Amino acid sequence: MKPFLRLSALGLAAILVACSGGSPKASVSPTNDAGRARLLLLTQADLPAGWRASRHRSDPVSDREDKKLAACIGAPDPARSVSADVFGDVFGQGAQTIASEVVFSRTTADATKAVAALKVRRVISCATAAVRPVLAEQLKLQGLSATIRSVSVKKRALAVKGVVTACRVVANLTASGAAITVQEDVVILARGRAQVRATYVDVGVAFPSGLELFVVKKLSGKLFHA
Repeated sequence: MKPFLRLSALGLAAILVACSGGSPKASVSPTNDAGRARLLLLTQADLPAGWRASRHRSDPVSDREDKKLAACIGAPDPARSVSADVFGDVFGQGAQTIASEVVFSRTTADATKAVAALKVRRVISCATAAVRPVLAEQLKLQGLSATIRSVSVKKRALAVKGVVTACRVVANLTASGAAITVQEDVVILARGRAQVRATYVDVGVAFPSGLELFVVKKLSGKLFHA
């Protein structure tokens, strides 16, 4: 199962206040894992008024680093262990974005191993090492001239049913002589073979905690009542 934090794609979208592109196509039938995954994604109805939806942008660089990070923390290889990986729309308001992704493992054993890997001590160092090259590549692809001054990843506590782990990624950049800080919170919930990941990005400040908790509870409700 894929544990990686997709800071770059969402962080740059927040800086540019834009997100577009195609999403991986999957069946909407609830009789297969892709269909079940779509039932667990965030929708417009889950958010307060004022949030605008745009399509998820595929990110092959993050896909590559997902595989490396899985190996680093001892999680199953996503290419072999995942039966469905579905992205929801990206919701934006100003510089803030919210996105969700649902992954199904092929077996319960793979899912159990993936969740256990998210709790190992080295997950922070592995994730920190993985974020920088992804962010650098995304800056290059976007044609942005920016210097990555620092990247940090820290665990957070979030007492909501189903939450396996939560963390905050902070990337400090310099672009055109100006300092820019992008903060991304990542929350991962799991039940059975399903893993639900939510990401929250803001620029300059941390994402509002009240709204983040509200959305996490929405996802928890979907996961345990689907």
